[in-house]
Amino acid sequence: MHVEAVCQRALINQSWTVTYDRFESPLLLPGGNVRSITSLKYYDVNGAQQTMVAGTDYITDLASFPARVFAPAHQDFPATADQPATVSCVYTLGYGSDPASIPAPLTAAMLLLIGDLYENRESNVPTRFFIENETFNRLLFPFKRVEP
Repeated sequence: MHVEAVCQRALINQSWTVTYDRFESPLLLPGGNVRSITSLKYYDVNGAQQTMVAGTDYITDLASFPARVFAPAHQDFPATADQPATVSCVYTLGYGSDPASIPAPLTAAMLLLIGDLYENRESNVPTRFFIENETFNRLLFPFKRVEP
């Protein structure tokens, strides 16, 4: 969980749902490594829920971090109801379904962290101090989301 939080990405496949109050271009999908979009739905101006069709109603850029969803070229997203959480996207993200699919540097960082935490399990004793291992940070750096 700590590695996922530091890198802002899911390691093992998970299904996430994110909601928006309205369409924005692009819609950003948090969590990293988006593998597929299961559904993209919205409530239209009449309050009826509509399901969008990939490739026709929206296009994706799943390779970006975060992944992005756009309206098709020369089109806008449809108008939505004026209410909170009117747009909903369900998607699958992660490196794979088993621990072997996690990139080796992330696995190494987790093992290093576990070893450090075990070795320093009594670091709250006033005479002992826990020093953060820089190797851990170096292993995670290529997988972190860096804000511009």
